[in-house]
Amino acid sequence: MKRLTFSGPSKFLAGVIAGAVFFSGSAIAVNNYVSDNTPENGYLLCANNKTKAVTFPNKFSCPSGTTALDLGAMTFSEGPQGPQGPQGPQGPQGPSSTGTKELIDKVLSKVEPAVYKIECGTSIGSAFGIFVTLNKEAEAKGYKGSLITNYHVVKGCLGASVKVSQNGRNLGGFVWTYDSINDVALIHTIGEVATLSPALTRPLRGDAAIAIGSPYSLEGSVSLGIVSNLDADSVVTDAAIDPGNSGGPLVNSAGDFIGINTWGWDGSQGSSHALTPGNLCRTILVCPIGSSFLKWSK
Repeated sequence: MKRLTFSGPSKFLAGVIAGAVFFSGSAIAVNNYVSDNTPENGYLLCANNKTKAVTFPNKFSCPSGTTALDLGAMTFSEGPQGPQGPQGPQGPQGPSSTGTKELIDKVLSKVEPAVYKIECGTSIGSAFGIFVTLNKEAEAKGYKGSLITNYHVVKGCLGASVKVSQNGRNLGGFVWTYDSINDVALIHTIGEVATLSPALTRPLRGDAAIAIGSPYSLEGSVSLGIVSNLDADSVVTDAAIDPGNSGGPLVNSAGDFIGINTWGWDGSQGSSHALTPGNLCRTILVCPIGSSFLKWSK
């Protein structure tokens, strides 16, 4: 214990102390002193035997009628254990993955039947069905369904057959028309296809966004994110869009498509782009005023 030093006259702790001295935040019992209260082990303090007042005599002995106290080597009897404090209220439950799982299950049940795998030579991508009124020429050739994909997925099969499959079933596809500038293409199929509808309201930043397709040829893959932003022609999302996702749908929480998954920045970890529905009306589709494809994008 450090020795306490004082300059000037002797210090006096005024008042009657009934059983304890408080010093630097500690309580020291007056009774049960020990014998090592010496200048070498602590500054000498003296308690009046009658009044219990404490004095600092500034000498190595206590005056008559007082008893030495010690600051550093008192013995204490252990007091009774205090009552246990009340138990605090239980904290709020953390977020659960249940809501996310329910959202994905609901969206997949609606969207997955309309998503297809596209193979054109060594190029592999995705596509999804939309409702298109087939012209007489297409009907005469026996086509019954229509799919949207990216131009860059089928650019090696323009005006030719392309493999369209879902869970191993080949639907017999043909690249009917395309728009290389806006990177979209229309495929007609011999087999009938399930279709998706475009969202009728503009997606907002922070809205849920789900991408479905065949990244790295893994058919039926799903990735979840949010709408990060919108630019003139695309919805920006942090949902993963990898090679093979191209041409697949980016959908909202209702299962309506808000974009055509197309590209992401090389090395980026959260800035992918999906072309807005209005891109389909620039060359490959004839969209009258009021068309659902033009409700919020041009």
